[in-house]
This record gives sequence, structure tokens and C-alpha cells, in this order.
Amino acid sequence: MTFGQRLIQLREEQGYSRQQLSQKLGLPYNTYRNYEADAREPAYSLLCEMANVLNVSTDYLLCRTDIRQPALELDEEESRLILNFRRLDDRGKATVNAATASQLSYCETGGGAIPTSKSTSQKLSSISRLHPAADAPIAARGGVSGISEEDRRDAEKISRMFFSDGDDNND
Repeated sequence: MTFGQRLIQLREEQGYSRQQLSQKLGLPYNTYRNYEADAREPAYSLLCEMANVLNVSTDYLLCRTDIRQPALELDEEESRLILNFRRLDDRGKATVNAATASQLSYCETGGGAIPTSKSTSQKLSSISRLHPAADAPIAARGGVSGISEEDRRDAEKISRMFFSDGDDNND
């Protein structure tokens, strides 16, 4: 598939005529028609605008991928969390998933924002005692797959440390 063919496909799927899409993009009709005919290539800024208007990634528009949606934009903290999660063994991932599910359930049932009483550094220190450092070799961290009862208890403990309503010190 060519860029022009992909552009036609997306325009038709979204119900635009050539005239409508060229106007939405602020282009003369003949210029837009040349893009669909593969007789012209758009500048970077126009390519980005086309992708935004058509709600696809520029890579999809350029036929470099079959994944339509733009990638999520992550801030620094979100990127760090994902990178750290990827470094965990199966047991660590299961614990994080269990704690996240528990916390989402709390928020969805009206819990809202959760006050915490301990400092973040104290909480992180407590977590490091529950699970060996993420940068340790997987074999040294147990490499256990699945979620065990111990994992559930760890997840509950982590959840209480981060999301308790008061000075819960059930360590």
C-alpha cells in the first residue's frame, strides 16, 4: 500500500470527501489530490497534522506499521515505572499487579485520593525489604511465576503502606 492509498482509505473510512479533508487541512484541493495520487509528499508538519486529523500515527499513515493509534505519551515518572516493572521477575510483577488491582478497586468504590502518612522514602525502604533489589539477577530474586498467597500478602502490605487512611503500622 502506498501513502496515497492509505490516505484515500482513511479519508473514506471517516466519511470525508476530498474537498472536505483538504479544507480541514487548510490545503488547496489540487495539492491534496496530488497527495492521494502519490504525485507529491507532505512536509513533516503537514504529515503530523494529517495524522492528528485522521487519528492515526504518522507511521501508520506512512505505511510503516499496521498499528493505527498513536503511541501513548508518557511523562518521566510513567516511563520510569514501566522500565522498573519490566525489570521485575514474575513474582514482583504479580505483586505490583495485585497491589494495583486492589488500589483501583478502592478508587472505583469511592475511595478517591488516598492520604498517606509515611514519607515516600520510608515506604520505598519498606518495599525493598519485601522484595530484593530490581537490579539483582532474576535467579537471586526467586524467579517464581504466578501469584501465590505470599504475593497477595505482600501486595496488601504494599497497598497499606502507600494508601492507608491513617498511621497504619501493621509491619
